[in-house]
Amino acid sequence: SVPNILRQATADLGKQSSAWRAVYRDSSDATAFRQWLGMMMHPRHRFDMAEGYGFSPASSWAGLLSYRYLKLFTKLGGRLYSDRSLDSAEKTAALLQRERIVSYVVRNEHLEADLIEAITRAGYAISPSDREALIAASAAKTNASVRMETAHYYDDETLALIERREQLIISEHGYSAPTLRP
Repeated sequence: SVPNILRQATADLGKQSSAWRAVYRDSSDATAFRQWLGMMMHPRHRFDMAEGYGFSPASSWAGLLSYRYLKLFTKLGGRLYSDRSLDSAEKTAALLQRERIVSYVVRNEHLEADLIEAITRAGYAISPSDREALIAASAAKTNASVRMETAHYYDDETLALIERREQLIISEHGYSAPTLRP
């Protein structure tokens, strides 16, 4: 719609591109990561992500990943942008239960085990040798990124921010926060 195009264009004019570039300069810089996370999670930057995120009532409380989860795994369609019940985590969680279009999600962090589970749930048999090959693949990752350990990037403030803004997918999949260094 024209009003949405104008809203996005206005937001694009005010986008702090230099601030975004600064937080992407060094992937091992924990301070830059924390600044990036703060920007990603702040409703003030909801139009910076494009994807329609800023137009959804969910952007007032949900992070970009929870928004994407709703967009990809529900039949909300255009209601993702017009349904005012998406303005709270509680109402959205109830809506998710009614509008969900997937029964199981294969997560990257448990790729091989989740893939085996998904194949089994879909009614297909996996031979013992295929099962072993999939499990062995998890130990033989070939294109893994070189990064500091997870605890390097987080502090109490960023963990609390993620817990608050991504509560939908955290509760959906039982995620837990990384352990911080003392």
